[in-house]
Amino acid sequence: MSNLLVHNLINSCLHIEQKRISRRRSIPDHINFDLNQDVLSQIITLRNSQQQISFSADNLAELRYYFLLNSSEYSGLGITFKTHYHRQQKKITIIKSVIHLSGKAEQYIRSDALASKEIIETHYWLIEQILNQIPLRYKKHKSILLWGLLGLIIIFIAPLIFFFLPIVFWGKVLLLLILIALVLSALPYLLKRYLSSWLLDQLLFGIFSYSPKRRKIGLNLLSTLTIEH
Repeated sequence: MSNLLVHNLINSCLHIEQKRISRRRSIPDHINFDLNQDVLSQIITLRNSQQQISFSADNLAELRYYFLLNSSEYSGLGITFKTHYHRQQKKITIIKSVIHLSGKAEQYIRSDALASKEIIETHYWLIEQILNQIPLRYKKHKSILLWGLLGLIIIFIAPLIFFFLPIVFWGKVLLLLILIALVLSALPYLLKRYLSSWLLDQLLFGIFSYSPKRRKIGLNLLSTLTIEH
């Protein structure tokens, strides 16, 4: 199966249900896997072939936001996954899993013939695929952010040193190099400690929290400040 078909298949069966908490804001409430016999058979084939899957950028942003929200003090209800099976125009809930970030897990499984081993194993496999992709990945453009800020600092400091300090030219150069070294050592810590904290607060409760599009922007900005793996 081609990567495009895999991508479309996985994202077609994944739905993130939203809960409205105010007039302007909705948050993820639970994750649905919607299966029928055809989709189930294709996912089993993927699982057996150990083919790597990926989620759409929009779905991945909402999934990461859901996990971040549950890791905050705002919500401790756990991450809820539900697998539904569509049969004869009926939507039947087969299994529900609630995973708490503390490590506790709860399971609710339908007790009849519909709760087949294949559906239950597919439910767990899809959860595993999500968990593997949830951590924010380091982005190489972090260096652009770092060097861009360093450049702005130098543009501001260099004229002050060269035009206003009454020392010899090479002394000014040496002082500027020392300041650059100090900024390079301190700036990554300051970015991670303060800017990432501010971005996280804005992502959970502020300007980046009001829509999936804003959450995606906030998560992309936050990923520039994560530690490289």
